[in-house]
Amino acid sequence: MKFKSILEALKFFSMKTPGKLCLADMDEEVTYSQYYGRICGTADFLLKKGIKAGDKVVMSTQQTVGYLTACHAVQMAGGIFVPLEKNAGTDRVNEIIERTGAALYIGPEAVDICPRLDAAALPKLCRDGEPCALPEADGDSMILFTTGTTGASKGILLTHSSEVAVAENVKYGVEMKENNVEIIPMPMNHSFAIRRYFADMINGSTALLLDGTVFVENFFHNYFSKMDEYKATSFAMAPAALAIILKLSGDRLGRYGKQLDYIQFGSAPIPETEKKKLLELLPECRLYNIYGTTEAGCACVLNFNSKENRPGCIGRPTVNSKFTFSDENGRIFEAKENRPGCLVCSGGMTMKGYFNDPGLTKSVMKDGGVYSNDIGYVGGDGLIYLIGRADDVINTGGNKIAPGEIEELANSFPGVAESACVPVGDPLLGSVPKLFIAADKEVDTTLLYSYLSEKLEKYKLPKSIVQIDKLPRTYNGKIWRSKLKEA
Repeated sequence: MKFKSILEALKFFSMKTPGKLCLADMDEEVTYSQYYGRICGTADFLLKKGIKAGDKVVMSTQQTVGYLTACHAVQMAGGIFVPLEKNAGTDRVNEIIERTGAALYIGPEAVDICPRLDAAALPKLCRDGEPCALPEADGDSMILFTTGTTGASKGILLTHSSEVAVAENVKYGVEMKENNVEIIPMPMNHSFAIRRYFADMINGSTALLLDGTVFVENFFHNYFSKMDEYKATSFAMAPAALAIILKLSGDRLGRYGKQLDYIQFGSAPIPETEKKKLLELLPECRLYNIYGTTEAGCACVLNFNSKENRPGCIGRPTVNSKFTFSDENGRIFEAKENRPGCLVCSGGMTMKGYFNDPGLTKSVMKDGGVYSNDIGYVGGDGLIYLIGRADDVINTGGNKIAPGEIEELANSFPGVAESACVPVGDPLLGSVPKLFIAADKEVDTTLLYSYLSEKLEKYKLPKSIVQIDKLPRTYNGKIWRSKLKEA
């Protein structure tokens, strides 16, 4: 069935499978019927508080049933939900309230520029039937703000139909089964997490919420206890969290090989060492790496436990996605390995635009497509290959070098845990590759260079190799290349 909104899907399953477990956090669980009844009751409460169509409601993120209830209640009331990172300070809260002109803030910070409710003050009211009409597919539903780690924070405006389209991309991309039970241990203000939840809801599945950080006390106990208690068949995770699970829990994940149907990863590429470890632990499990952006979510999927797992490959476009490529002048052309281009993603899941920023929207959107800085091409096998970001690709004497090619080889050298290759200035060639490696023990860089020279063209060889304790990473686990360029 094609839904107009996630709300419509929840209503459908509240009638089709009313007693089925829909959602659980560390303290409570709700069936589809209970969940939809609470959404209706909370929407009625918000309407009586004065929330009306088009109002923005900012809320600090929680990994709870109550948080997601409030999200959908705002949308049912005709409002636009604005999730905010859990530990946002007063300045950040005030910034987002001012930028959106929010009518209400739900969270712990004291604010004086709009009304505030503590999340605990939201009553667990249930209601039979909606207090108002459900929103239309093209209505504005949510604004996801980036954290601003790599620049000014941007607000990505989504519609109800785009939320459904991205959920379908996930559902069909991972071949989700009817009785899927999925653990989502990431913060629900992050697009990767909330879109996995959306997919479970349009599928009529069960979603299990854990605290969004892997550093909380008893995380591993909670994680594996939920795996056992609910017989989880899948989970979604960022590579940064996976690295810690593999390091601190040993081979324990392998015990669930018969239970797990799939694992899906996003937000950043998975290091080859961790891919290999997963393949050893879970040889029969589907292992997905999903490419997408907040602006155009879950656009391409690869099961790297399959024959299609190849260096640089990000798989095939998902059900609602279409890929084209643009040249340096923004013109669409047929990108091939010997002439790659910038990825342009179009489809029903793309954003409506950047909130209150038509100029920025125009700079990245044209004819329904979102123009990215990611360089790639279509291989002869019909798969999509990614070289890297435009500002990461190294142009040395007119030859373009994909950092990932060098990094993958370096990571296969004994002792190297992970690596990152960045451009540095050169008076003759413009720029040349510099390789950083992270390892627990001292690595012989002369032997590493010799190893690389056997497998790479001469112009691709790094001009220097530097060993460091660990690679710098952004908040969502991506290698922070700009930091390395300054090193």
